[in-house]
Amino acid sequence: MKFAVMSDFHLGYAYNTERREDSFIQAEEALQKAAELNVDAILIAGDIFDSRIPSQDVLAKALEILKPIAEKIPIIAIHGTHERRGKGLINSVQLLEKAGLLKHLHCDKIVLDFNDQKLAIHGMSGVPDDYAHLVLEKWVPEVVPGAVNVLMLHQSIEPFLYTGANSSSLKLTDLPQSFDLLVGGHMHWNEEKKYGDGTFIIPGSTVLTQMRKIEMEKPKGFYIYENNSLQFIPLSTPRKFYYKQLSFENAKPHEVIDKIKSQLSEISIEIKKPIVRFILTGTLEKGFSTDDLQLSLLDKQFQGKFILRIDKTKLGNQEILERREIIERLRQKQLSVDELGLEILKKHLEELNYKDFSSIESLLTSLAEGDVESVRKLVSN
Repeated sequence: MKFAVMSDFHLGYAYNTERREDSFIQAEEALQKAAELNVDAILIAGDIFDSRIPSQDVLAKALEILKPIAEKIPIIAIHGTHERRGKGLINSVQLLEKAGLLKHLHCDKIVLDFNDQKLAIHGMSGVPDDYAHLVLEKWVPEVVPGAVNVLMLHQSIEPFLYTGANSSSLKLTDLPQSFDLLVGGHMHWNEEKKYGDGTFIIPGSTVLTQMRKIEMEKPKGFYIYENNSLQFIPLSTPRKFYYKQLSFENAKPHEVIDKIKSQLSEISIEIKKPIVRFILTGTLEKGFSTDDLQLSLLDKQFQGKFILRIDKTKLGNQEILERREIIERLRQKQLSVDELGLEILKKHLEELNYKDFSSIESLLTSLAEGDVESVRKLVSN
C-alpha cells in the first residue's frame, strides 16, 4: 500500500497578480506526480483554497485539476483555516465532496481496503486555536486495529508554529501517540519527526505565500508513505525564492536603495521570475523616513526580472523604532496601558533632559487628571 500526503494548495492565491497561475500549476504537478507514482490514495491536510468563498473562476480551475485524479484515485481531505465557515454553512471542501471529487473529514474517520491492507484516515479539520484542545479531547480519535492509522490536523502546533507567549495552540505532545502517521497542515514548510509509535510530518504548502526564510531553505513538495517509510517528493514548477535581510545604521535613503540593487545584481535571471523578499532593519539618518526610499522606482526598474517584496517596517529613525517597539510590546500583552503611558512619557522627558524619573508616575497621574499646577511643580523641580 502506498499513499501520498500533501497540503495547503491555496488555490486562487495572488489571483489578481502575475502569480495568478502559480497555485494551480504547482497543485496540479503534485497531484499528477502522485498519480504517476501509482499511489492508492491521496491525503490533503487542508487549505485547498486560499479564500473562504472562492470565485467561480477559481472553483472551475480546481475542478479541472482534481477531476482527472479523483476518477482514478480516492482523495481524502480536511478543510483548513482559510476554508472554515460558520456553523451550518457549506465550505469549499464540502462542496468538492458534494461534487464527488473527494471525501471530507472533520472529527471523523474513513477506512479504505487495498489488497488485504487497511488504511484508516482520521481527520480533524481546522478550528480556532483556542478551541483545538477542546475539540480534540471531545473527539478522542482511536486507532483501528490491523490498519495503518493516519491522523490529519490543520492547526498551529508548537514548536513548529509558535503563536505567542499566551498561546493556547496545540503542542506536539498534546497529540495521541498511537498513530502510525500524524500529519500537520497549516505550516508551509516540510518537517519530519519521530513521535510516539510513528512519525509526525508537515508536508508544507505547494505554493509560496508566507515567504519565510525557511521556505527558501526547504523545497515545496509532498510525501509518499509506503511500507512504513517516508519519501519527500520535491516539485519542479515553483519559482525560485530568495530571502534577504539587510541592516543599516543611520543610512541615507540612496544608500539603502544602492544596497538592494547590489543584492539583486547577484541573482540569476530566470524564465519564471524569482521572488525576492527583502527585510530592511536598522536606522535611517536623522531627518529621513522610509517614505523617502522611493521603492516604487525600484519596482519599475526590476519588474521584468524579479517579483520584489520589500518589508521596511523595521527600518526608520530611532524615535519611530522605539515607539513601534513599545506598541508591539503592548500588542503582545507585555505592557498594561498605564505602563505604555509611562514608557512614552519617559521617552519624551528624556528628550527634554528631565532628570527626576522617581516622580514620573505622579506626573502621569497629574496629566491624566488635568492638574496643571501639580504638573508645573513637578516639571520645574
